[in-house]
Amino acid sequence: QEGDNEVVMFERGSNFNVTKRVTLKKEGTFTVKASYAPISPDSKTLSPSTPLDICTFKIEAPTGAANKIRVNIKQDVSGIITLSSAQSMEEVAADPPAQDETKEGAETKEDSGAADAPGPAADAPAPKKKYKKTNLAFTVDTFMRYSKAAMDALVEDEARMANADRVAAETAAKRNELESYLYSMRDKIIGELKEFCTEAEAQAFGKALEDAEEWLYSDEGFDSTKSVYTAKLEEVQKFGTPIERRQVESRARQAGVDSLKSSLEIYQKFVQSSDDKYAHVTDDERSTVRSAVSSAESWLYEMIEKQASLPTSVDPVLTTAVLQERQKDLASTCNPIMHKPAPLPPKVDEAKSDEAKANDDEAKGGAGEGDKGKDEDDGKPMETDEGNGGKEEVPPPPEPMETE
Repeated sequence: QEGDNEVVMFERGSNFNVTKRVTLKKEGTFTVKASYAPISPDSKTLSPSTPLDICTFKIEAPTGAANKIRVNIKQDVSGIITLSSAQSMEEVAADPPAQDETKEGAETKEDSGAADAPGPAADAPAPKKKYKKTNLAFTVDTFMRYSKAAMDALVEDEARMANADRVAAETAAKRNELESYLYSMRDKIIGELKEFCTEAEAQAFGKALEDAEEWLYSDEGFDSTKSVYTAKLEEVQKFGTPIERRQVESRARQAGVDSLKSSLEIYQKFVQSSDDKYAHVTDDERSTVRSAVSSAESWLYEMIEKQASLPTSVDPVLTTAVLQERQKDLASTCNPIMHKPAPLPPKVDEAKSDEAKANDDEAKGGAGEGDKGKDEDDGKPMETDEGNGGKEEVPPPPEPMETE
């Protein structure tokens, strides 16, 4: 619909995914409005209260004179009305016929005129019009759809609300963490952590826990921010963390000592081993391993004795980190020697080996020929004086002997 002119583009019940075209004479920017045709009160397809307006298309046409504007309206497979394209149709003059063709046509016409009787000339077909198509810019404003500015504003609001929800969840989690820590430490300080803190530390820690709990259930603490809850948690943890670390070290220390002792035992067996797989290890290298094992063993038992003299309520001198570092240093010294690869066997000269093999083959060949000659002599028939009618009797040839 444009101004007072309107046309039905798509009938109710028609097929979808169809494009139709309407041509207008317009100049400058104009608007095309798409809407439903008036609904009959008896209609069963749409409710009479349904809004009729669908969308408007704002098309930017050239100015100056009325132009032929072709508007392509599409109803897609979902039944949605869209503007496929808008084009300005500028008529272009048809190309004149070539000069040779014109001359030839004239000559043919003269010949035809001379031969035929005079009569009315046949009408030539009108040349086909040509148009230059120019795509026009347009915007679409849907009545039942948010504009881009409104959509951007809603997206920003959604991001703001999501961020607020995230901050609220993190704040609640930090508040619960503080509350759980206060309840847990309040019981542990008089229970499993009692032996790992002095009396003064226990009193100071207990006072900090009480103050934090009073603040948490006050009006200020009930509705505070994440950063404030974090600061309060760190404030009480500076009392409890050293005490908890002593407990952790006390429980894990024996495992670290056993691991170091196991390494020392392995290296001691290596030094004392007479296995052939260690025959390539020199005495100096074995001495290096022996010294490293002795030094680590002396240090370990010295530190165990020092730790045993300290109460559990003070920071330990023999920690798991120290044990791991000492074991690492010992391994870096002993492992390269213990796992040193054995040297490869000496390489045999291939030329000498082939020559020796050839000599052996020649010796075996000479011995075989001598045995063969001897066997041939033994096989010849023997002469005898005994006769039979003055003739010598020749014995049958012997069976050939098997030779190796």
